[in-house]
This record gives sequence, C-alpha cells and structure tokens, in this order.
Amino acid sequence: MLSRRSLLALIGLGATAPAARGDTPQHVWPDWQAIIYQHQNDAQLDTLQRMGVTNGKIFTSRDDAASNPANPQAAAFARRGMRFYVENIATDFYSAYHRWFPDRPVDAAFLAVQALHRKHPSDPAAFIRNPGLSDPVWLARVQGRLGRVVRDYARYRPLYYSLADEPGIADLAANWDFDLASSSLAGMRAWLKTQYPSLAALNRQWEADFSSWDAVTPVLTDAAVRQFGRNFSGWADFKRWMDVAFARAVRLGTQAVHAADPGALAAIEGAQIPGWGGYNYTHLAGAVDVMEIYDGDENIEIARSLNPSLIMLLTIAGADPAQRHQLWRSVLRGMRGAILWDPSSTMVLADGAPGPWAVQAAPVFAALRGPLGRTLLAAERIDDGIAILYSPASLRTQWLLDRRGDWSRWENRGPSVETASNDAVHAAMRGFATLIDHAGFQGHYTAQGACNRAVGSGGGRRPPLRRRRRHRGGGYRTRRVRRA
Repeated sequence: MLSRRSLLALIGLGATAPAARGDTPQHVWPDWQAIIYQHQNDAQLDTLQRMGVTNGKIFTSRDDAASNPANPQAAAFARRGMRFYVENIATDFYSAYHRWFPDRPVDAAFLAVQALHRKHPSDPAAFIRNPGLSDPVWLARVQGRLGRVVRDYARYRPLYYSLADEPGIADLAANWDFDLASSSLAGMRAWLKTQYPSLAALNRQWEADFSSWDAVTPVLTDAAVRQFGRNFSGWADFKRWMDVAFARAVRLGTQAVHAADPGALAAIEGAQIPGWGGYNYTHLAGAVDVMEIYDGDENIEIARSLNPSLIMLLTIAGADPAQRHQLWRSVLRGMRGAILWDPSSTMVLADGAPGPWAVQAAPVFAALRGPLGRTLLAAERIDDGIAILYSPASLRTQWLLDRRGDWSRWENRGPSVETASNDAVHAAMRGFATLIDHAGFQGHYTAQGACNRAVGSGGGRRPPLRRRRRHRGGGYRTRRVRRA
C-alpha cells in the first residue's frame, strides 16, 4: 500500500486542514429522513408512515401578493405527525431556463436563446437573462415571497424550504454568456473593483483600454474561442462574476428564509456537476443549508469539503440492488436523507396496499432511523490529511481550450453534453479520488486560497513533501521540498 507521503507526492498538493465551518447558525436536523416526492392520498400516507417514510412535499402559491395558510396537503401531513418540505418556491427566478410547463419542454426558454444567437450572432438579447440574477426588483420580490411562505408554514415546522429545483444561470450545467443586463454589468463592475486595485490594473490584465469603469464590458465566448492569444482574463472574470452573482442570489434567498424563521432551513435541489451554470462550489456550497445533489464528478465530496455543515440528500427510485447500494453508500458519505421518486405509485398502491418497493424498503428505513443509522450519522469522518485542489478556474480554462480545438459551435452544447464531457481537469479529479480511495485513505478538496494559506502557514518542522512538475515531453517528476 502507498505510504501517506508517497500519496501526497502523487497529488502534489500537500496536507491541509479541511475547510472551516462557516458562521451561519447550526439548524437542527432530525435523524435520517425518508421523503416521498409525489402526492399521496390518505390511504397511501398511512402505509408510508408505517413503513418509515417521515416526510412529504407540498407546493405553495407563487403569488407574491397573497398568502396560502390553509393548505390541505400540509394539514394531511400534520394530522399524522409527519413533516414536509415546501417545493420550488422561487423556481421562476433561480431555474428560469429549466422549469416545468404543461405545454412545452422544460428547456424551452434556453432553446429559444440558443436559436436567437444562431440566427443573430451579434444580438446581445440572447445573453440577457430574464429575470436577471442581480436585478434588484426581482431580488426584493423573491425575498418577499420567501418570507411570506415561511411565515405561512412556520407552525408546521417544514423540514426545509426549497428555493428551486435544478437551478442554474442558464439550463442546468450548460455554459451560456448570461448576463449582459444592465443590473448584471453594474454588479460586475462593482465586483471587479474589489478584484483590481485600479482601472489601469484591469486594463493591463485584460490587455484592454477602457476609459472608465462604466465602459468595462466582458469578453464573450464567441470572441474568446477565436482569439489568437491566450490571455482569457476578460472572459474568465466575466464567468467568475456570474458564479458569484448566482451564489449571491441563492444566499439572499437563504437569508430571507432565516429572517422569517431563524430555525428554518433553505435548500436547492438537483445540484449539478462542478462547472457551468453557477456550480462553482467554492461559492455555492455555503449559500444554503440543504442541498439535494446529483452525484457526479466529485461534487458531493467537494461540497462537503468546502462546507462540512451542509446537509446533503440524494434521490432514489426503486429498491433494486443498485438503488439499495446507492442508499447505504450515501449514508456512509454523510448524506442525511433520501427523496423517494415514485411517479407510478409502485411503493404504495392507490388503495394503500404496499408494493414490492415498500416491502423491501421498510426494514432498510427502520435500520437507518434506528441505532445503526444514528451511529453512522453521528460518526466523525476521518481525514488522512490529503488535499486535492478544486480549481474552477482550471475547469473554465480547459473548457475554452477544448472549444478552440473542435469544429462544433459552442452554443449548441447543452447541459447533457457538458455533463457527459470528460475533459482533462474533471478526469484528473476523478482519477486522484479513485487513487486515494483504492489506497485506503480519505482526503478532502481544497480551494486555491485555502491551499496557499496552509502550505505557507508554518507551524513547526514537518516532513518534506514531494512536489510534482510536468516534463515538456510528458510525464511527471517529483522533488522533495520543505514546507515554509
């Protein structure tokens, strides 16, 4: 088996402490939770409760002018001593380009801006997000709505309040040049002033000649993929700003929930792989209390590393061996509940009779909510002091370099293409994680700033590390280095 020092040499980052917990209040989460997603009648709810399902889901009005305190679904759960979460309260804001409609596809709005850009490539309208994530009117509207919903349902103590399902800057994890709206550009310029000491410094970095801060405009992807040089600063800063804007908007939603009820929890569901769409977990992991997350490209491990207090959930569908394995594995990874996806009512039939899924799931739910489950959830994760650098900047740059080398138009790539891509940076993260796992160790992800602080923080004499350097002809060389 590899020694810890050898493993650090292969990773080339050195040992750093896991990310510190934030200053947000620690809200109480009960034991492991089983949450049924689809609407259930009274007979189904009775059976589900007996088999160990603890929560359901309700929708509420998105009418910003009216409250909805008398919800029969909420009352049905309350009569049984069950809880629920409130779904998709502001999906029209956070998931504007991926949301359900009765008469068109969920991605209809995104398909429309893709088509507009193909037809009129120079028209900036395709890159104006509606609604804008930095629009003060919309931000106030969403905060007011969230406060109203929380006040309406606080007496029921919902498990959490879902800001949105499958939110994103555009459509899920797709890359798109949102947002050129005036409110977004104003926000970007204000943010850039915190990143550069002066306009002259920005001009030097971007190789630009802006006469004033108000004149600063970003480099868009069409230009970046065609430029001869390799200074992508104007494009990269714009993309970084949009990650910041998305996380800020999510955090404002969380703050609105907390303001209305300090003991309430705010969530997003359907979180995507690290990459586009606002899924820069450096910013996003600390923006909510709860995250239902689609397991992919190390996003669970990254989110947990950057925010150890984050409550994570997964969704399962059925009781086949693969789903049971995923469920138990999720608990061992620290996930504190599962959303049960059952659109065909195979778990419990309409007359309340338990289906095969219910029969198989009941003892598993009992174990997870009993002493074994409580012991697992209370266990402290062992960290062997192995850090893997999580670098959104590297992900962005690799994506752009790859687009310069292919003949397909970048704007035709949707979220499914991005999710299925296997670029060098994603592959490297997965490879390092597999190496650590197979060697019998547990590590964590660290962001660039945390890694730099840890390596340069001193703290007495420690063993030398081996630093990895790439040869021009390929391969790596390691050399011993002393920590500062």
